[in-house]
Amino acid sequence: LDVEAYYFPKEVYIPGHYLNVLFHVLNGKPVVLKLSGLTLPRRGYLQLEKEEYVINSMPIDLILSITYPIQIKNIGYAKVRYEIDLANVDLLNQQNHNFRILDIQNPEGSLAPGETSYIYTLFKPIEEKEYQVSLPMKVSDIEGVVQKMTLNIKGSGYHSKKGIQGEQVRLYRDLPLCRNFLGGKGSEVSFSLDDIDFAEVERGIPSRRMVILYNHSSSKTLMFEFLKT
Repeated sequence: LDVEAYYFPKEVYIPGHYLNVLFHVLNGKPVVLKLSGLTLPRRGYLQLEKEEYVINSMPIDLILSITYPIQIKNIGYAKVRYEIDLANVDLLNQQNHNFRILDIQNPEGSLAPGETSYIYTLFKPIEEKEYQVSLPMKVSDIEGVVQKMTLNIKGSGYHSKKGIQGEQVRLYRDLPLCRNFLGGKGSEVSFSLDDIDFAEVERGIPSRRMVILYNHSSSKTLMFEFLKT
């Protein structure tokens, strides 16, 4: 049995339209059909999942900056290019002893229609306080500027001897379960995936996958490196 649903939106509306329908077959069990539809702009359109990104509290004696990925997606029809103004990042660092507290690894980039990518934020606090910055962001397609938005980032530092203060926020909304964890007496490090499948990749076009490396120890700082093969 095929059920046909028709969707005729009159305007672009993000995050989309939603409708729950009760589908009942005679002498059968009723089923709830959850319908959703999203109208895409005829031009490029960059989507941010949150209005503000909060980085977990980090110890002030970190050896290296932590990398915090911010997901972005082009949900429009055209290829887009984004540019992040780093003037406020430079100002924040100047106001904190000219130390590189915060940085954006890839302040410029482009996304094809339907492509998902990440903005990589580097964070290394040096004091027990909160750091906050708002970064203007411009998105353009072949016809010109289509969006002007603000990327809001917040993070804080703590002294490792005092412990973490306040509630911790998960890095990802849907953090994948760890697959290689062996228990309390087993491995303290594991990956979020057992293997990586790139499927078919077009020539000349890079393909990326994200893998999360977990440190299960509550007291040890663990180092890692990939062996050459």
